[in-house]
Amino acid sequence: YEREGEPSQLAAVDFFVSTVDPLKEPPLITANTVLSILAVDYPVDKISCYVSDDGAAMLTFESLVETAEFARKWVP
Repeated sequence: YEREGEPSQLAAVDFFVSTVDPLKEPPLITANTVLSILAVDYPVDKISCYVSDDGAAMLTFESLVETAEFARKWVP
């Protein structure tokens, strides 16, 4: 699906990561999940990652902020 000089024919993909309780679902696991999705070998304009924190935990928010900063440096 990837030919030189032609636009990618791969379908767009959306990933949804949801979490509720940072004690039952440690933020590190959520962060690793998001990083794994972002690091996949797929065209950047064809992949989206959404995170839903139904528990509105500040710990999860802060860990995802750190994850986003790290991803800017690490994810190709």
